[in-house]
Amino acid sequence: MTTPNFKSYWDEKRALLDSRIEIMEESLRALKEERNTCSCAIRVPPEILTHIFLDVITDIYKRGWKPIGQFHLPHVCRYWYDVALKSQEYWRYQPLYNGGRLRPLHLMDRAEGRPLYLTGTLSVDFSDWISPKCDHFLSQAESVDILLCHNHPSSSSSSLWSAPDDPSVPEYLEDFLKRGAPNLKSLTLSAEDVSITPRIPDDAFDGNIPCLRFLALFNVECSWLTSIFVSSLTHLTLQGRIFMDDACIQTLQRLSSLRHLYLADLLYRDGLHIPPFEPPTAPPSVKLEHLEVLCVRGEGYPLGVLALELDIPLSTSVILVPEYPERLMFDPPHECLALESLLSWLPKHLQKLDLGSIPLNTMHLESRLDWDLKHNRDTGVLRLYHSPDSIVDPVQLGDRLPKAECARYLEVRFYLQGRCFPLHVILPVIIPKLQLSTVQVLYLDDIYCLNVETALGSLTGVHTLCLSGGESTDVLQNLIPTKPRREALLPALKTLILHKIGLDGRFTHALSFVADRSEQYPVEKVYLSQCEHVREEYLESLRQHVSTVEWDGLDQECYGGTLRLRPGIRVMGRRS
Repeated sequence: MTTPNFKSYWDEKRALLDSRIEIMEESLRALKEERNTCSCAIRVPPEILTHIFLDVITDIYKRGWKPIGQFHLPHVCRYWYDVALKSQEYWRYQPLYNGGRLRPLHLMDRAEGRPLYLTGTLSVDFSDWISPKCDHFLSQAESVDILLCHNHPSSSSSSLWSAPDDPSVPEYLEDFLKRGAPNLKSLTLSAEDVSITPRIPDDAFDGNIPCLRFLALFNVECSWLTSIFVSSLTHLTLQGRIFMDDACIQTLQRLSSLRHLYLADLLYRDGLHIPPFEPPTAPPSVKLEHLEVLCVRGEGYPLGVLALELDIPLSTSVILVPEYPERLMFDPPHECLALESLLSWLPKHLQKLDLGSIPLNTMHLESRLDWDLKHNRDTGVLRLYHSPDSIVDPVQLGDRLPKAECARYLEVRFYLQGRCFPLHVILPVIIPKLQLSTVQVLYLDDIYCLNVETALGSLTGVHTLCLSGGESTDVLQNLIPTKPRREALLPALKTLILHKIGLDGRFTHALSFVADRSEQYPVEKVYLSQCEHVREEYLESLRQHVSTVEWDGLDQECYGGTLRLRPGIRVMGRRS
């Protein structure tokens, strides 16, 4: 593998920058002599002018400068005016806000660059843009991203809505939404104020958006989608007070071509009253036969309702993230029924499951089965978190948890707060039932007094063990084979990681463990991260049995720092 020549690369960049500076200095000298902006700008080569123009546009966007500066740019010189007409970058960052000054509608009429983008804030001044002069421009736009602000950007007294309890959008916005957009491929509507959900008119776009593929609504009411039919829509995102009701179901029924569906903040319409959950007797009413990814975050009850209404392919990647308000912790019976139905629906669709603090009866154990969809669909992560103030029946818990035959990573944490059922008693029941023979990385956080033979005996594929917390090294002492049990646990173990452990009194467990396995099941690598009071003799003793010992080299006076590991090892530190 060849090493990139960074010096040559930066030399070229520096030479280009120097040439631009020289040209600008020459232009400034000419400006002082001739007092003519246009004549000095003409002397700058067109390609340099184009680069400078696009750099300025990008700078304005990244720095969040006021749009008024961008409107002035085409008038700096004639060449920039022509570039603005044809530049996709200029129109990509063009905000729909004229600031009460410049109105570059003449630029819109002459714009030739495609695709065209509209990105910005709708305010009371937006009515000036909704005019016949914009028809040509809007008819060419392929991506529109609009933020509905409650107040005018330059005046806090101008309100977008006439009254807080009136979520209707103003007439000029209705006119915009009712216009046809034959080339529109991506539309994003966002409301700034989450307490008021704008009501989009039912006849929005009037069905005239035949090319729309990506639609995202943030804090914007979505019932108007039931009145449109877009066979081309493949990606739908709804976030912010999405109510699981008949309107939502009807919306999904009309979008049979969806491939990616993201629903966030899913709620039940009457948030203070959870009715008895009754699984429907009829077959699922929403058939999404092309769906590839389903990601839903919301309360457990509407999640259960949604799951039973969906008919999706077995290959669909499902990501579910239940969220529970405090009220559900005190009276969760209907929530539990919904979740039980949800869990019964999962096995045939499960690709990624994120269950946070599920109140199944009195069980508050948080189990997470995560799947890395971005990099490797065959890489699985299972996390078991023991939440405070919970009493768990291990037998019931083991029967309810989903199987994780393909998990590659197992993480277990124990929080010593409140009145908890000992996790070291729960694990021997849970882990065998989860069928975790494929787990390769085991992370234990503050786990102690563990019956390792029962809990970890089935983890024959673990090659990396990470222990975090003061008493976690007790597990190593229990891993050392005794006379009645001479076979080694974790036979494939090659790497041991110790994190945030005061080794002064507990290092003997780690050293004894490594020494005991040195002949038949040797540990090859040991990493020490944020471990206090590491003495040189400890490291020397480890090196006698291990080929690689790495320590983050903490300052003896300040025990801070992080372990410098290879990027591939991602088991260090606490995970949220």
